[in-house]
Formats: sequence, C-alpha cells, structure tokens
Amino acid sequence: MTRIIIVGGGPAGISVAQALAKNVTTNDVTEVIVFEKSKYYYHSVGTPRAVVDADYTKKLVVPYDNAIAAEARSRFSALS
Repeated sequence: MTRIIIVGGGPAGISVAQALAKNVTTNDVTEVIVFEKSKYYYHSVGTPRAVVDADYTKKLVVPYDNAIAAEARSRFSALS
C-alpha cells in the first residue's frame, strides 16, 4: 500500500489532497493522511467577501471531512 502524508491542511495542503482525491480510484491501494492541528479549514482569503455577503460566511469554515469528495473519503484521513 502506498501511503501519502501531507503536513498541514492550509491552502496548499488541501489543494494537494483534493487533486489526489480526483485521481484515486477504487482499485488504488493508496492512503492519504493530512496532518493538521484544526478540524476545520478556514478560508481566510474569502473574509473580505463575507463582510459584504453575509451568506458567504457559511463557506469560510469547512470541516476537513467535507473538503474531500465523498467517493474518495474512505482513503483519506485528517488527523489533528
């Protein structure tokens, strides 16, 4: 089994995890682990938009469990 470890779930780490999730198939024996101190991704770049669009505040904090496509989640772990 191939094990890929990503240290940090910030913009770069979560982008790498999402890119890997798009390419992982059910036949792959790959496990991806993201080490992050928080259980949520905070989209800080979107903060100015949330000031003028109150509905956007719901998108500022995303649980890491929801950041990866559902079909790939069984192969991904976010450890805090």
